[in-house]
Amino acid sequence: MSRLSVKDRKGMWTMLLTKALLVKKGKTPEEKNLEEAETPVKVQPTEELLNIEIIPENPNKTTRIGSHLGEEAKKEIILCLQCNANIFAWTP
Repeated sequence: MSRLSVKDRKGMWTMLLTKALLVKKGKTPEEKNLEEAETPVKVQPTEELLNIEIIPENPNKTTRIGSHLGEEAKKEIILCLQCNANIFAWTP
């Protein structure tokens, strides 16, 4: 199996979500016009997120984790992220 690029995976998910929405609305993909196909699907997080500083000396290098995690899970995730901070690709 060949690996899909991020762009290809995003396109595939968009296509699958579009088809699923059409089936839910009782339409087939052939009935859908091109204008509707170009409408982007905006995905929102299902819960509030907490900003976490990965490198405390550099407050610009952050990520987010779910706010509903238990305290022990939060600590473990933060520690794991901080211990592996060198593998993140940061934008300049």
